[in-house]
Amino acid sequence: MNVETLNHCQTMAASSSHTLAATLQRAGAKQCLTAPGGFLDIDGSRGEGGGQILRSSVALAAIFQQPIRIHSIRAGRSNPGLQRQHCVSVQACADICGANVSGLSMGSAELFFAPSRAAQSGSYRWAIDGAGSASLVLQTVLPALLSCSSPSTVEIHGGTHTDMAPSWPFLSEVFFPQLRAMGIGVDSTLLKPGFYPVGGGALRVVITPRSPSHASSVAAPPLALGVPTSPSARPYLLAARPSQYTDVVMTVETTEKTHHATAPEVDAARVAMQAVPAATVVPKVAYGARGAGMAVYLRADFHDASETDPPQRRVFFCGKPPSGAEHKTRASCCWEEFSVFLASGAAADEYLADQLMLPLLLTGEGGRYTAPSPVSLHSSTNIGTIDLFAKREDGSSLVTVVDSGATSTVTVTGLGLLAAL
Repeated sequence: MNVETLNHCQTMAASSSHTLAATLQRAGAKQCLTAPGGFLDIDGSRGEGGGQILRSSVALAAIFQQPIRIHSIRAGRSNPGLQRQHCVSVQACADICGANVSGLSMGSAELFFAPSRAAQSGSYRWAIDGAGSASLVLQTVLPALLSCSSPSTVEIHGGTHTDMAPSWPFLSEVFFPQLRAMGIGVDSTLLKPGFYPVGGGALRVVITPRSPSHASSVAAPPLALGVPTSPSARPYLLAARPSQYTDVVMTVETTEKTHHATAPEVDAARVAMQAVPAATVVPKVAYGARGAGMAVYLRADFHDASETDPPQRRVFFCGKPPSGAEHKTRASCCWEEFSVFLASGAAADEYLADQLMLPLLLTGEGGRYTAPSPVSLHSSTNIGTIDLFAKREDGSSLVTVVDSGATSTVTVTGLGLLAAL
């Protein structure tokens, strides 16, 4: 990317920079600015060394209107560089903030991304060839669209039920309800299921900027985590988890082509869950899905018997045998993950824990939640990436983690960048 293009992008973005700086100052934070005319340089091999740092970086670049250069992209993976879903994720974010991009090609290890304006709401459609994760594209564009002042509709085609990414059931049953607990409007529809390795699925999500006044997920005294958008606004809290789960459902979902092969997984699920009160095993056929495919996932709800209107505390695990243990069933792996989580005493599972950070960062109130200790590589990578873009005025991180045995408490300072109608 040449100097003239970069200067043009910076000139176009300058009109809103003073507003951004003032908003951060009110939150006791500051942007980590680069030298004039320069890119923020990001090492893509840092942390988990995969796609997380790429997605978070372009999302934050769009929000802060900060030109970035990412090198050594996905250096920690067996197939390094950009793959199809990463290219679509970057292009999607570029569409939203008018970014000029270079290095956007399959296998590329270096990328330049320079926003030319603030993110714009609208109706967007993106498609990934094959079973690349539609949910990871959504993860990339969601923070930027939350900073817009009007609703957006996104339609994303690709894989919706994949092993190495958040699946549609996780989004609809766990993640989206937590966004609503922050006051964010999310209406979602699975247009068509798409299983690995064929894909061909599609989802549609309508994202509505939050109401300035909202209830947090758990009633609690105010915390000094940011600047509330209204006197009645409270930080998001998911710090306590009742010891007893009230509902556990393990679903064995397959395409029509694979439906005949579900019996071993269903049997394994019933064996794993036989000693669990109120447990249910649900065989399910994903009608309309192409090719062969299977997903096994467990959802569990928690609440105290004394709660008349309990907040949603829900966790989710997707079973996939680890490398070298392919002889194990998906159901048994799912149950093992859930058992480890139960022993931790945390309120958010490790997958939800890293997904909560960027939305909470954008709120005015911030939030706090507990996760299994130590926090996952995806979570620590997200924290390190956030530190590259903004910090508290004293130079400390906007996201802190305190380990206390099996549980870590994650505290996110809100910056007040989440738009409100």
